[in-house]
Amino acid sequence: MARRGILGWVASGAGLVLAAGVLAGGTAPAAADARASVWTESSYASVFKDSGPSADAGREIRLDTAKNDYEAGQVVLRMDRAFSIDGLSFSDLRAGGRTIAASNVSYNYVGYEYLNHSSVFGTQEVYPLTRSGPGDFPDRLLNDHRISVPANTTQSVWVRVYVPATAAAGIYRGRVTVRTNRGDYSVPISADVRNVTIPSSQQGDFTNVLWQLFTGNISYDEGAGDTVQLYYKFARYSDQWWHLIDNVAEVMKRYRTNELSVPVVRLLIDGGSKVDASGDYSFNWSRFDQVVERFMQHGGVKRLQGFWQSGRHGPNPPWYTEVIGKDPATGAAVRSFPETDSAVTDRWVAQYIPALKAHIQAKGWASIFQMQITDEPQSADDEAHWKAMNTKIRAQWPDVRIGDATFDEPVASHLAPLEDVMIPEELNYDNSPQVYDALRAKGKELWLYNCVIPVGDYLNRFIDQPEWDQRLTMDYAYSKGMTGYLHWAMNNWQYDIDSQSTKGDGFIVRPDVANDTVEVSPRYESLRDGIEDWEVLNILGKTQPGLAKDLAASLAQSSRQYTFDTGYMQRVRALILDAAGGKPLTGLVSAPGPQVDLHRQAQVDGVLLHWGSADGKTYRASRSRTTARNGPTRRR
Repeated sequence: MARRGILGWVASGAGLVLAAGVLAGGTAPAAADARASVWTESSYASVFKDSGPSADAGREIRLDTAKNDYEAGQVVLRMDRAFSIDGLSFSDLRAGGRTIAASNVSYNYVGYEYLNHSSVFGTQEVYPLTRSGPGDFPDRLLNDHRISVPANTTQSVWVRVYVPATAAAGIYRGRVTVRTNRGDYSVPISADVRNVTIPSSQQGDFTNVLWQLFTGNISYDEGAGDTVQLYYKFARYSDQWWHLIDNVAEVMKRYRTNELSVPVVRLLIDGGSKVDASGDYSFNWSRFDQVVERFMQHGGVKRLQGFWQSGRHGPNPPWYTEVIGKDPATGAAVRSFPETDSAVTDRWVAQYIPALKAHIQAKGWASIFQMQITDEPQSADDEAHWKAMNTKIRAQWPDVRIGDATFDEPVASHLAPLEDVMIPEELNYDNSPQVYDALRAKGKELWLYNCVIPVGDYLNRFIDQPEWDQRLTMDYAYSKGMTGYLHWAMNNWQYDIDSQSTKGDGFIVRPDVANDTVEVSPRYESLRDGIEDWEVLNILGKTQPGLAKDLAASLAQSSRQYTFDTGYMQRVRALILDAAGGKPLTGLVSAPGPQVDLHRQAQVDGVLLHWGSADGKTYRASRSRTTARNGPTRRR
């Protein structure tokens, strides 16, 4: 047997084999027991049930991190007979006399979602895919403490380290022990902590909103039902419901979903608000306050987003506006949807907006409050209605922050100057950024939005896309000056996965009824990783804006021009962390002449040229005394 390091390995067709009887710090299984393949993968890798080691596989988890940062890797096991994993344990991570406690290391078993076909939008396909459907795809991070694994099946364990904001910079080392019924397997883990601290979700400069259905349905479609009641069987405002809300609030904080979307009219009705026979409204804000304050108590809310206002109920006019109505049979207050061009709507706006303004200001939330008018205005009729409603709202509350997800052009560009937050869909921004960039340059907020589109080779968040898509989306957002991200669906579980043409568009977490919480996904981890990367770039950009933009753009020049090389992604991210932490980047060089001498053997991932008008019309990049792999060259 060839020995490498402290573990014994032999090569096999299934990958790296950790042979029985040479376990580091573990219990050796019986000699006749299973042959086990054990290896590690980064969080950029999608590990399937039949996967062997990827090109980036290793024998230890090596993480590059900032402070107040989560970063993960994967320990992967495969045996020639059935086995169970009974849990993982962790040592403290130590750097000299400094320690990151083992309590900051956590794990989840990777679970699978069956996709009945690959993601597609009409006749438009999605690529690159991790593989084609149908089949099982890794998109769950199970909260179970134990898992049974069939013979000849690959099982990944997601292992994440949280680096406290108080940690000192340094390389911290420890061990992960995987306990199985066929012996224990020990894997080294290290975290290279840079001297840069990511701000808290509440204090960060990036805003992330995923429309949530835990506090009630935000759509006009009442037939969808109450999501929590359907899946958890909890009545709203029961003790169990509040416990779930607390758990969800903690998850949102941990995953940097820091704008809370709430259905204002529904919460007003739940609090006892009503309308009398004369059309006069009485507003009771008790439930609204109770829900918002419960989330805020967890410390993860940066902004508050109030739903819903107006829009079509289908592809065609008319427009409707959500108001408090009265059930003709019982007299109870209900959500009602009169036409927007009606006296009922005018009366509602004239009373509701001043009451909303007064209450939000009294609570001290005016600086964090944001509201919608509609979702994706598309036609000239939509544009006219949007502008009319905007005028009515601002007549009552001139400086309220308004921002809508927009897609269709030229409507989106026409509305952008009237919005406080521009949220163009990724596709239409990439195709026509001029209006948005000009307004952003004048100080207006610019966010990114995607949903069932774009498809093709655009960055998005579908289950069968690479895990790193969400992460690179945030690099792209930084390079374009975007300070927020919106997706319509955190937990629209009523949107069955088999019915979703673009898989995973309807949710990024799943219900965990047994534990009264939610189950996160690798996609949600990737989104958080990307937001953390954005915050590090933002810190670097405050002192070296050109370098920060160039490094981000070297990963994603546009939402459809980006690297596929996960090793390159990780090397550039390490450079970003180094630079943000104040470390000189010796790999970044400039010279007035035609040659650059790195003075050592080095890997060159790319060449960035700042091309002046007086320079030559063409260039040629060459290398000497090296066999380094070629990387991208950008002309600028």
